[in-house]
Amino acid sequence: TGTGPQDLAEALYFISSSGFEAEGAMEVLEASAMGATIGLGTTATVANALTTAMNAYGHEAMTAGEATGVMAQAVAMGKVEADQLAGALGQAIPIASQLGVSFADVNAAVAGMSLSGLTASEAITGIRQTMFAMMAPSQQARLVLEGLGADYKELQAVFRDEGYLAGIQNLKEVAGTDVNLRMILGDVQAVNTNASLLGANLERTKEIFAEVNGASEQTLRQMALYWGVTPLAGAAFPDTAG
Repeated sequence: TGTGPQDLAEALYFISSSGFEAEGAMEVLEASAMGATIGLGTTATVANALTTAMNAYGHEAMTAGEATGVMAQAVAMGKVEADQLAGALGQAIPIASQLGVSFADVNAAVAGMSLSGLTASEAITGIRQTMFAMMAPSQQARLVLEGLGADYKELQAVFRDEGYLAGIQNLKEVAGTDVNLRMILGDVQAVNTNASLLGANLERTKEIFAEVNGASEQTLRQMALYWGVTPLAGAAFPDTAG
């Protein structure tokens, strides 16, 4: 992973181009550099994930340190390759924010799916397709749901109000059969990736979602401390230890 002067300069240019200025840009840069040093990819790759998430959910929704802590916890809880996660997240973040699914839930879902051998890219593809099907159901999906006496807006509400895991559990229950579920989601991979979170894996999945949703900036600091990483000089990274 790169955290040398050139990599940091490239990352800072990227961060600034994403609308972050002055202190805000330095906070993102430091979190990105610390994420890179503990294995989440290059500084620019982590910065891409952070700026995408913070712009999608709103700068007030999370700090760069919190978002990086969530990614780090997801890697710790699953088997996802650390340097693949940050690069893949950008494919799902925009639609997740529209549906109301949190950044932490997206990360937790990837972590859970990785325990069944899925790569970050495979998991994100399934997650994105699931959320897309909820946001813009096909005519086929609407007909299936109508036949089941279900309303896709009610399905959306569960994802938004209770989270991704509750959303897919509810969706599976409403669908009743894998055939119906496949017709609603419009994609076999989405059915299979979600199935990896349920059934015999459900209790472990619940633990992962709880841990990742509980991650914070302090999580990142603790992991960085373990790896002997210190904050960048001059970066505004509040000391929350103690």
